[in-house]
Amino acid sequence: RLPGGFEPCEEDRVGYRDVAATHPFPSPGTHPYFFWQANLAAKLGGFWYTPFRKGENKSWRLVETQGVANATCQKELFLAALGQKDPSCFGGCPQPTDIGSDCYIKCVYHVL
Repeated sequence: RLPGGFEPCEEDRVGYRDVAATHPFPSPGTHPYFFWQANLAAKLGGFWYTPFRKGENKSWRLVETQGVANATCQKELFLAALGQKDPSCFGGCPQPTDIGSDCYIKCVYHVL
């Protein structure tokens, strides 16, 4: 039995991994990205499920659609909310709107 009362998946049909267990803390001197990844995995926890056979379409079914969000709109709202949590951190980045920069990513993990 898995946390939350879930039964294990059939191993020949769906892969299962504990996200935190697959993203251990890296050695000192490693790129900050790997620390951010490990910290986020530890903080959020959760499980990753993946079908083994591409296109099998027998392992999942949609039970209910609770809502649909426009990805661009959701991203903009999410990033704006993060920016409001610590404007001085994001504003202090050399390129405050470059969401791929190390500085921006550090700010994201700081506010999370």
